[in-house]
Amino acid sequence: GGARKLWAFKFSGFKDTDDSKKNISDCSLEKGPRLTDTDLEHVQSVQVRRGLIVISRRDVPRCKIFQTSTGQEQSKAKFKAPVKRVQFTFDTQNCVVCTQKQDGKKAKPPGMHLWNYKK
Repeated sequence: GGARKLWAFKFSGFKDTDDSKKNISDCSLEKGPRLTDTDLEHVQSVQVRRGLIVISRRDVPRCKIFQTSTGQEQSKAKFKAPVKRVQFTFDTQNCVVCTQKQDGKKAKPPGMHLWNYKK
């Protein structure tokens, strides 16, 4: 595996204000680092916050966090069941992870985990 590539992009000048008043020369978008990982097949969940990217893949019981500035892996966690969704919380050290096992075509009840990625 590992034929997929994932890049971080850096942008500035874009805001949620009225776009018609914006001077396009104040906006920029530039290619950042490539995420250094071979596990990029079937990405299911991606979230970016505070210079970090958290990724989970379909039917895989792991999640990984990368730095947007370097593309290097910062943290990873393994769970007993496949990760369905992962999301940063509003502090600077936790993610909420939802896992769920399949029993044939029937899904088992989901599990919720608080992952402290600073440990």
